Amino acid sequence: MYFMKKYLICSLFFLFSFPVLATKQQEQPFQERLYCKVSENAVRVYLLPEEGTLKCLDYVSVVNSYLKTEYNVMMQIIANRNRWDDLDYRDSLYEEKKEQFLKLFSQRTMIKKAMTDFEDELLTKSKWFLEETLQTRLSELNLQIEALNEELERNPSNYKVEKSLHELEFKESIVEELLVAETMDTFLKTFSVYLTLFPFSTSWK
Repeated sequence: MYFMKKYLICSLFFLFSFPVLATKQQEQPFQERLYCKVSENAVRVYLLPEEGTLKCLDYVSVVNSYLKTEYNVMMQIIANRNRWDDLDYRDSLYEEKKEQFLKLFSQRTMIKKAMTDFEDELLTKSKWFLEETLQTRLSELNLQIEALNEELERNPSNYKVEKSLHELEFKESIVEELLVAETMDTFLKTFSVYLTLFPFSTSWK
C-alpha cells in the first residue's frame, strides 16, 4: 500500500507540479500522453518515455497504415482473381494477406485495450487515493454551506454571505466531480481546478 501511494503521488506530482508542463499536459488528451512497449503478444504502458517505448497512438497510427495497405492488397487480389487465371496462386496469396491483416488487427486491438486498461486502473487508484480527503472536505463544505444558508435565511440581503455561499458551492461541485469522474481527462481537468481551490500542500489533509 505504501508503494501504491508513493506511485500515485509521483504520478500526480509529475502531472501538476510544474505550471508550464501542467498546462500543456491538461491541453493534451490523456491517451495521447501514454507510451507503449509492444511485443508480439504483450503491451506495456507507461506515463513517461522509457527505453524501447513509443507514443502508444503512434503505434496505433503505424498499425492502421499497415492495415490499410494489407486491405487494399486483398481487394486487388480479389479483383485480379475475377480474371480466372492463376487461381491457386491468388487464393494462396489472399489467405496469406488475410492472416497478416488479422494479426495486425489483433495487435491494434491489444494496444488500445492496454491503453484503456491503464487509464481505468490509474483513474480507479487515483480516486481511491484521494477519496478519504475528498469525503472529509465534502463533509466540511456541507456544514459550512448549511451554516451560510441559515445565515441567509435570517438576512437575505447579506451580499457577502451570498458570495461566500456561491464560492463554497463551487468548491463542493468540484469535489463531487472528482469523486465521480469516469475518465482521466475529466479527472485531471477537475483536479487542476481542485488544486487552485485547495493548495497542493493542504490537498492531502
